[in-house]
Amino acid sequence: MNFLESITSKEIRDRFNEVLDTRPDGRIVSYILAPDKTAEWLHSVGPGYDDTMRSLLPAIPPPNLRSIVAAPEEEIFLWTGANDISYFLGVLEHYASPDLAVPRRILDFGCGCGRLTRYLGLSDRYRATGTDINQDHVDWCAANLPRVTTLRNKAVPPLPLADNSIDFAYSLSVFSHLPERAALAWLADLARVLAPGGLLIITTHGLNALQVIRPSKIHHAMFGMDEAAVDVMSNRLATERLVFVPYSAEVVDAAKAGDEYGNTFISMDKADSLWSDLFETVYSKSGGLRGWQDVFVLRRRHS
Repeated sequence: MNFLESITSKEIRDRFNEVLDTRPDGRIVSYILAPDKTAEWLHSVGPGYDDTMRSLLPAIPPPNLRSIVAAPEEEIFLWTGANDISYFLGVLEHYASPDLAVPRRILDFGCGCGRLTRYLGLSDRYRATGTDINQDHVDWCAANLPRVTTLRNKAVPPLPLADNSIDFAYSLSVFSHLPERAALAWLADLARVLAPGGLLIITTHGLNALQVIRPSKIHHAMFGMDEAAVDVMSNRLATERLVFVPYSAEVVDAAKAGDEYGNTFISMDKADSLWSDLFETVYSKSGGLRGWQDVFVLRRRHS
């Protein structure tokens, strides 16, 4: 049984079966979906499809909060969160020590409005903590995701967590926005809160993301880069391990993510030099996150 199946309650499945009996389009959904995909549909499309299913799942944040961390559309926000947390947990569990106790203590560093942590709160296998710099996100999660501990972190370390208090940590698209000084400081603090041998996943922009951006007019607007600028950035990553391009003041103000915030590109070939004294790289994959961001799985060194 995969993660999403494991957190899909009997009540939700019973309601889905009731829908199959009353709506032809629901029955077609059951024909189209393979059994292991039904849970994906229930947790992403289901809340907008049926009010009863919606009531059986965690609350959904408003569009203004969703748009900062992913997409304003509910279905996209929910599906990407379900997909990403399932992927992270699969990778983390693969590399976890077999004698690690349950519940696993897991941290979402940069949790936003709970796009991933909403699913962790449905599982008894994990004891979830989320931290974020944006007070609006923290307040919403604290009010609406009661099984997740949500705390505000400042723009600089330390996290409001004790040493060695986390088994797993992940940080989706945080290090893709930090200058090198801030990235190094946060890596050191994440090593502090992780137990010896604990695992950390980070995602970053790299050459794979630049290849996606290069022909895309939509991404040109998002990143403020045309094809020539993409080529310049690609060439810089041949010699530099990290390149940071700050956002405009307007974007920084809207994101409420601190003064040093922008787009960061990290060379996969040289990334290990950022953390080699703190972490061992146990796995990396270019474009591993939905064909977009690069993925690194790091194990905290014991010393």
